[in-house]
Amino acid sequence: MAEKIMQVVVLDIKNSPSSDNDAIVEVYSKKGIFFLLAKGINKSESKNRTNLQLGSLVEIEFFQARIQNKMSLLKKATLISDIDYANRFNLIYIQKAITLLKQFPKAYYPLFESYVNTLNYLGIGKNSLLFTFLLSHTLNYFGLGVNVSKCCECNSPSNLCDFKFYKGGFLCGTHMVNQRWTKELKSIYYMYHDIKIFLQICISKVNQTILCELKEYLEENGIFLN
Repeated sequence: MAEKIMQVVVLDIKNSPSSDNDAIVEVYSKKGIFFLLAKGINKSESKNRTNLQLGSLVEIEFFQARIQNKMSLLKKATLISDIDYANRFNLIYIQKAITLLKQFPKAYYPLFESYVNTLNYLGIGKNSLLFTFLLSHTLNYFGLGVNVSKCCECNSPSNLCDFKFYKGGFLCGTHMVNQRWTKELKSIYYMYHDIKIFLQICISKVNQTILCELKEYLEENGIFLN
């Protein structure tokens, strides 16, 4: 087995049939989902178990299995993110995010990067916006990406006054279906360009509108994400 170092998000920990002291850890990385055999982490003195917190970003040292269908072996886990699990809104977000990430087993770095980015803003009263942000960055995975800087009909960057997921993104005055509230347009723009500004300007009502439109767009294309 070759030793490797990688940053991952912890998705799940389950007991291993190999021993009562061992566990199987499911992780999400920029290369997709994979599993690790973590020996001895059910022991009370295990440092690795303390560092393997669900939803957290962790740096792992592990021995990668060279044979297909063989499990890699965890050597060491170091906690990177610091999530306040006493905050129930953080727990709700982490649970929803893990459920979402588990539906993307193959490599898709933009989603991994987006999730890690949300961890920097947990617990500031914006968790519902963070989930909308995360969900919005799943579209390209399914080939449903939208134009978020120009009119999707004529490619003009000017007079963008409408946005429709089903149309393909922003629409200019010539091609609009109906003119949208400026705050909605700005929120959608920054949702794809700058998470910090998105969190500053997007209000709850606008977030709910965007989230509903996102889910509807995905479901109309046969994609049902829990």
